[in-house]
Amino acid sequence: VSWARDVYKRQVSTQSTGITLWHLHQLGIWLVYHQIHFFFMDNFELIADYVRAFSPPVNNGHNKSDNKSDFLQSEKGLRNHLGENNCFLNVVIQSFWHLKSFRELFDGFGCTENHAAGENCIFCALQSVLLEYRFSEEFVIPPTLLRKALAVNYQPFQRFQIGKLADAAEALEAILDALHERLQGKGIKKLTKTKEIGSQNTSSEAPCFCLAHTVFGLFCNSSITCTLCSSKTVLSNDSLFIIYTYVHSLREAFSKEPDLSFCGYMKRVSESEVRVCGQNGCMMPCQVKRTLLQIPTVFSVGLVWERPNSTAEEIGELLDIIHLKMDLSNIFQLNNSYIYRLKGFICYYGCHYNAFFLSAETNSWYFFDDSNVKSIGEYWSLVKDKCVKGKLQPFVLFYERDIEAEIAAASETKIVFTNATQTEDSLQTPSQASSPSSDTLTSQTNEPNEVKESNEASTHKDLPEEVTNPASQVDTVEKLPSEEAPNLSLIHISEPTRLRRISYAVFC
Repeated sequence: VSWARDVYKRQVSTQSTGITLWHLHQLGIWLVYHQIHFFFMDNFELIADYVRAFSPPVNNGHNKSDNKSDFLQSEKGLRNHLGENNCFLNVVIQSFWHLKSFRELFDGFGCTENHAAGENCIFCALQSVLLEYRFSEEFVIPPTLLRKALAVNYQPFQRFQIGKLADAAEALEAILDALHERLQGKGIKKLTKTKEIGSQNTSSEAPCFCLAHTVFGLFCNSSITCTLCSSKTVLSNDSLFIIYTYVHSLREAFSKEPDLSFCGYMKRVSESEVRVCGQNGCMMPCQVKRTLLQIPTVFSVGLVWERPNSTAEEIGELLDIIHLKMDLSNIFQLNNSYIYRLKGFICYYGCHYNAFFLSAETNSWYFFDDSNVKSIGEYWSLVKDKCVKGKLQPFVLFYERDIEAEIAAASETKIVFTNATQTEDSLQTPSQASSPSSDTLTSQTNEPNEVKESNEASTHKDLPEEVTNPASQVDTVEKLPSEEAPNLSLIHISEPTRLRRISYAVFC
């Protein structure tokens, strides 16, 4: 303003009207530019939503061609126009698509009821969206059918209504519940009744083997065993789709024991729960133990944060705790190893949900933000950097079972056990290897003495003299002078035999 005033005074003094108008024109452009700049800075989030809603879809580097495999392998986005608030549902659809075990099993099922197309069936709506995801040539898929089906079915509870934001984990569980209701009894086994193990003999539902529970189902038995009165009490049999844990508890366990795995930290958190026995007036505190009665194909872990806007340091520390591989036997009481690998996770920033998933076709991580899809890279470190820089808080982790790794681990264990058995047999002492069994001794008692002597001679002909007759070596040592006499406990047998015996003792 002072610059404009000075320019105006100079131009008035020189009576040069043309130059004065030119400078005022430049001043107006400068003022308009700064007004627009300040407006963008004050309303950045709102403008970003407008740009995301009305911008053309990103091609993601996939060129359209006549080959259908190009469309099958492409990563696609999901529509979320301004005011629709579909982000919580879009990440759930991306989860269903990128979890191969669910997608392949879901293709083999159909809806159990014959109904019209407009009856808002959640199963049929999900099937329609996934079919469009697979075969459509568009790179942005509308989730309208599934969003409408959720809104109609949960309208009495005022949940998942159109235009309103909802929780992604609750939407995932709601869809799985709907699939369970439609496909109950069409799974591997039918729903049965069983009795709880323990002092409380009340009936409860056994593990269900429908589509939803086969892939995501966690049937967890919680019990306590009193160390004072030795009574066992079953607390509950919980059927879950997602097992939740607190982030602050994981970080506390990490600060105390930084060398544990992600399974170890989850086990530490679960072991911290203590209940009172309560049997016959016993007030002994007991540790709660959890046993899985049903092994899912996808192990889902929900992370509960203290606040919705955590710092980048807290997010980075949690990502350092999360490992790409886990074994359920390190968390629950299981007899065998069940190996799982991280396939993706849902995250959020503020009130907006995003997702990261590993593509099976390209073996690369992708970032899904509604209609925008971005390739991150093959390395987990790149995913962590993206989350830390954007302050994206992991919300639900999806671990998929790796049966090939379990078979390989079992084969390695079998090979090691076989080699150990062979090594133990080879490390037997000559006297043990040549000692006959009881049946052989019984048969040899009736043989002539010359036959026995010939057998003994043939047995020991290849062994050194100090092994076949240890007393000779000891007698030789005893005749040595006292200052040259070695330690009899180590040299009463030959050096190779002593090393074999030491190795055998260490092995045992």
